[in-house]
Amino acid sequence: MALLRRVAPPAWLDRDARVYRVKMPPDITIVAACEDVGCDQYRKGWVTTCDELGDPMAVRVAMLIRSGATGRDFTEGRGTLDDGRVVTVFRFPAGQRCFQEHRTRPGRLLVHQRGHLIREHVRLADLAEDYTEHAGLITGERQKG
Repeated sequence: MALLRRVAPPAWLDRDARVYRVKMPPDITIVAACEDVGCDQYRKGWVTTCDELGDPMAVRVAMLIRSGATGRDFTEGRGTLDDGRVVTVFRFPAGQRCFQEHRTRPGRLLVHQRGHLIREHVRLADLAEDYTEHAGLITGERQKG
């Protein structure tokens, strides 16, 4: 019969170890996210250029825009690139949501210990200070022996 021996848990499983997390949930529910975050494309409008003769993906993008499935207003025209290629230019006026997903919800700055949430900070600087203080305590205890 083999003898069992107790192995010390890794340092990150120590009962006093803390886990620091920054959770940044994406916001896909708020329609006015561009306005909330001060998006430049929302404020000024934007241009999407599609090389429909040379890029199959550009053809798909152009077809999607033309179909109206995006729900955005636009005007369509032609343009020429520096190398002489003719491209389709879609101009989107200001005041409508762009195609990016913005993060309008604030991030959560969490500190866990023993698997439980012990603190939620408001500012990133506070989370960093908490980490520095805790690391200092651990270093001090190790030096003591």
